Amino acid sequence: MLKFQSPVVLQLQDGELLSVEAVWLSVVRGRVWVTQAHDPDDHFLHGGQAIRLPAGARALVGAEGPAQVSLVAAPSWWQALRREASKWGPRFTARRPSWISPPTN
Repeated sequence: MLKFQSPVVLQLQDGELLSVEAVWLSVVRGRVWVTQAHDPDDHFLHGGQAIRLPAGARALVGAEGPAQVSLVAAPSWWQALRREASKWGPRFTARRPSWISPPTN
């Protein structure tokens, strides 16, 4: 499994494979296919397209010809919730209530 500082841009050669989890994968140029655990469908992405790869669902990314991909670490569930709540106004972006604790992994 690849560990990295977010964000990172990688150059992939034809047939090169990459194992990832919990990232936003964007194709900068070229074409890649993505297969995920527990997902019966393969996804084919071209330059300008992106896919969210959730935590716990490992994915294999393969280049079909030269490709460039951008990987951004997916936010934690609490960060994602706060980002969505911020769209509703400042009163929803307060501190985490004491009765909500993050999941333990």
